[in-house]
Amino acid sequence: MTTSVPRLWIGAVAHPAFRCGGWARLRLDGGPPVGWAGGERQTTSLRMTLTVLAATLADLPPPAADASPLTLGVVSDEARSVADVLAGRGPGPEGELDLWAKVQAAARGRRLTLTPLVSAPNTPAGFVTAWAEFAMNRAKDKGPFSAAIPKPNLATIARQA
Repeated sequence: MTTSVPRLWIGAVAHPAFRCGGWARLRLDGGPPVGWAGGERQTTSLRMTLTVLAATLADLPPPAADASPLTLGVVSDEARSVADVLAGRGPGPEGELDLWAKVQAAARGRRLTLTPLVSAPNTPAGFVTAWAEFAMNRAKDKGPFSAAIPKPNLATIARQA
């Protein structure tokens, strides 16, 4: 039985002056597109990156022994440092230990690669960036939340990807 390799993108942003942040994730793997966005107050870019990464990995089925490597397109200022820590190339985590533990548990048994991307219009990377920014602004105004991205929005990016 052949299964499609998930195509995943995650984005995270934070505003240092207002200490609010947002995240978004997108999964396009041959089935219906799936996307979530959320935001928090009193947060950082690292916390938002780890939040969306932990949620994305936890939402995937358990890895098979012969599973293909899993590549996530990551749009975040913290993406490179998170990728280095997970690959054993960087120093261990210094903060957000609760989220690091969730990420490491969800990544266990997976051959995982985080690919830092630049956001561009009409691309999945641009889509998750726009939703992360929307989520950040909503969290700043209304407080923490997490919600599914509406299906019409997902259908639009799925056609463009």
